[in-house]
Amino acid sequence: YALCGYADVLMDQGQFDRAIGVYDTAVTLYPDDPVASNGIVGVLMAKKDFTAALLQSRKTAERFGDIVSQTILGSVLRHMGRYDESVRVMEAAVQKASSEARVWTGLLRSLRYAGRLEQALAKSSEFIERFSEYPSPYLMRGELLRGVGRLDESLDCYAKALKQFPNHRP
Repeated sequence: YALCGYADVLMDQGQFDRAIGVYDTAVTLYPDDPVASNGIVGVLMAKKDFTAALLQSRKTAERFGDIVSQTILGSVLRHMGRYDESVRVMEAAVQKASSEARVWTGLLRSLRYAGRLEQALAKSSEFIERFSEYPSPYLMRGELLRGVGRLDESLDCYAKALKQFPNHRP
């Protein structure tokens, strides 16, 4: 993972081509690990080369079939404005790994951007039930409620998060 860390710093410095080169080396050295392949997607997203990021993320998700790669694919689709596709990918991810909070967050964001706010709100209740020990479900529900103009309920969600998780920092 030192190679990936090195590539991440290069990306942070805006040295995108060098970062991709380092990630390519990591992919060659560790062909059975999706981390470097997903790192390439991150660099391509940072470069705003969304078409290449989509191709790389599809390839990675198909090759490895892991939840992280699938979630990244859903995120790339969402960033490209392909919201319905993103929802389908994220719904499949939730079916595969319903115990992963980040997958639920990705699904709710995809539903929101697809304009399916009521469906997102319904799912957010289930998200809270499953992950009540974390602040993210409350924060996500508060965000969704705010989006549909239910401001008092949104404030209640944020207040619950503040009360239950006073030391949480984003």
